Amino acid sequence: MRKKLLPALVVLAAAFLSAIWFFRDSIASGCNVIPGDLWDGRLLLGLHEHWRLVFAGERPWNTIAMFWPVEGTLGYSDTFFLQGTIFSAFRGVGMDLWHAFLATYFLMAFAGFLAMYWFLRRCAKVMLFPALAAAALFVNFSPVAVGFENSHLQLTIVWLLPFVAGLSWLALTEERHARARASAAGLLLSLLLFSSFYIPWFFLFFSGVTFLVWLTVAAFRMDRESLRALARRWRTFTAFGAGFAVFLVPFLATYLPVLRTLGPRDYSQTWKGIPWVCDLVNTGTSNRLWGWMEHWMVPVQRTAANELRFGLPPVTFLLFLAATAWFLFLWKRKALSTTAEKVAVLAGVSIVLCWVSIVKILGFSGWQAINAFVPGAGAIRCPFRMNIVLSAVVLFVLFVAAARLLRGRRPVTATLLVSLAACVFFAEQIRTRDPYGRIRRDAEIARMAGIEAPPADARVFYVKNPPCDVTHACMDGFLAAEQYGLDLLNGHTGLNPKDWPMDDILAKDYEQRVMQWLDWEKPEGLYALDLSTGKWTASVFDSEQRKVEIGRDIVKDGTLPFFSHGGWHGMEEWGLWTGRKARLDLRLFHIPEVPLVLDMRLHAYLDGTLQAQKVLILLDGKELARLSFDSALNERAVTLPLPVDAARNGSLNIEFLCPDADSPRNTTTTNRDERILGVGVDSLRLRPAP
Repeated sequence: MRKKLLPALVVLAAAFLSAIWFFRDSIASGCNVIPGDLWDGRLLLGLHEHWRLVFAGERPWNTIAMFWPVEGTLGYSDTFFLQGTIFSAFRGVGMDLWHAFLATYFLMAFAGFLAMYWFLRRCAKVMLFPALAAAALFVNFSPVAVGFENSHLQLTIVWLLPFVAGLSWLALTEERHARARASAAGLLLSLLLFSSFYIPWFFLFFSGVTFLVWLTVAAFRMDRESLRALARRWRTFTAFGAGFAVFLVPFLATYLPVLRTLGPRDYSQTWKGIPWVCDLVNTGTSNRLWGWMEHWMVPVQRTAANELRFGLPPVTFLLFLAATAWFLFLWKRKALSTTAEKVAVLAGVSIVLCWVSIVKILGFSGWQAINAFVPGAGAIRCPFRMNIVLSAVVLFVLFVAAARLLRGRRPVTATLLVSLAACVFFAEQIRTRDPYGRIRRDAEIARMAGIEAPPADARVFYVKNPPCDVTHACMDGFLAAEQYGLDLLNGHTGLNPKDWPMDDILAKDYEQRVMQWLDWEKPEGLYALDLSTGKWTASVFDSEQRKVEIGRDIVKDGTLPFFSHGGWHGMEEWGLWTGRKARLDLRLFHIPEVPLVLDMRLHAYLDGTLQAQKVLILLDGKELARLSFDSALNERAVTLPLPVDAARNGSLNIEFLCPDADSPRNTTTTNRDERILGVGVDSLRLRPAP
């Protein structure tokens, strides 16, 4: 009994110490510093609290307390269902919001150590101390730490993937309980997919690449017996599929409506997050040992630089390549002695293929084809996060190689080499951290205490007068909405609702945008929360502001956005830009008794390779005018007589179609503005015809 108890205590102690090391900043602060920054980190706090409210019956499961009245907004982000369930349990035993959040991820780090240790010991047959070292590295590995620094704690769900891999391994290699294990693996994988999309999707992608490599080798070698053995496992694969379907149903119910409404991400949004070859060893400037390399490798600061630091530390990277090459050599000589070694060579080759498929070489990346043809890839904004999954497999390959060395003819020498390599591995993971950029529990409690209780009839609200940046203000509103059981018009997630106009709380016409979003119908219990004072005020809501007076210049007085129905960019000092298509819906105070004229001053976006634009203006769906702009004749006053009966029903629908519109980022080498710019509207008014 003691012989079994002592190793178990060692494993549990090592798991506890690994989690403590990962959360050392929080623990050193007396659990006052909470993981996550003041923006995305506080969004995650609110998403976890959402599940507590769901389990308490206070919220619909698929709609978070923002972007009201849109439903299904949970699909704008990762759901955090698994993490939120654990969090809700901690909240149920009396922990506050911040300590429950910290405890959730501490428990996940603890479970991650046990998962990797169990996988290496049970499946790969790695010895005790190498398995302990690999598990400690897995929890604290550099790519995971980078995700933590970026406040993307959803990426730490990689800690649970060894359970999926181990159950799948045992289901394929052992007849006993094969279908039960396969079902459990599928169930857990779908649970992880529903909770945090990126990591399970990357795991599925890597698994697909690995299967194709195995299939290619089997076909090349004419290994029909292996193919038959795989076919005989059809019941196991069916059991896996049945388990996977359990949480696939809510996953599809959450994300398919959002995909139908907003569509997949455009590849241009993903391109800036494609790594260069040198990023395979780019661990970021906060790495104590290798931080200097980023400036040396990449002298010019790039956009999305924080998403390009998921590389492996250089020594780990080189030793992985050496281990893969060694296993290939042994495979060619038919000297692989264990199942783990055969899987390791397959995994090593697959990792290299995944790297080749993603990196940018001579301005091209295979990810463009993946983005277009692989299901789910269109939702991936930051492809290099795949390296978080690949780095876990790298550890598997390295420690299977270490196990092979330790079984060699010179165990003392091998032990010294493996121990030295493990020390280097650990040294390469140490990073500096800035706890002051993270959530501080005492400051959050004070901030929430500064918001007074809302009026009894309050049902929905928006925030205004932020004393800080816009995103921070949205998170204040989100947490207040959950604290008081209200709905919020504002929001900040990975996606926004279609035609949502309230992204700039500091805009001069902000409250008019609120009215526009509500379609000028004031809901019951609408209030504004003044974040500078913490007080609630009844919303200023005048539907008459939406109506146009004859002779009023709706650009100069800043009210044009009240009448827009999509396709317009924000107000600037001079006016505002259209995109390729922009629409105005003008409602008049009085039905005119005389014909009207539309007066406008327009100029088209011309620069770089874009030297001319054509603009089509429609009135109630019918062509009103065709205009051409070029460098010789750009800014101009336009007067367009309207049909006699155009405003008979008291409204006018005007559309601007700009088929040549383009982004300055595409037409010049110096302007990085990504907006699609058509025609600039400097002034616009209706007046009686002379």
